[in-house]
Amino acid sequence: MSSVGTLRDFQTLGCLDQLKCALGARVYLDLECDKRVTNLEKFYDSDLNLIYLQGKRTDTIVTFVPVLSSQPLNFIEIEKIQKKLSTDASKSCNITLAICDTSSNILYYQITTGVVNKE
Repeated sequence: MSSVGTLRDFQTLGCLDQLKCALGARVYLDLECDKRVTNLEKFYDSDLNLIYLQGKRTDTIVTFVPVLSSQPLNFIEIEKIQKKLSTDASKSCNITLAICDTSSNILYYQITTGVVNKE
């Protein structure tokens, strides 16, 4: 799918923020190239004003939240996202931030609730 077509897909989800749509499209196109992520779907939550993607990685559903590297991370908002997605039985609370910088780099960071011991 083309980048313009992908951008239009995000716009039709109902998000009016063009930056969020563009970030979502950018992350979607990047993840489409990653053969470890399958069944990738696009979502928009109007309550949170949030574009996110979900896909399967080794039988686990992973949620990807695109954010811009130049915008500060609000951990209260991240906690709201975790709570909202964990209350929906069809969605997972396994959240990965997709931090996009102004070049073509996207950094993926998995976030969890609380403290997790490193294995």
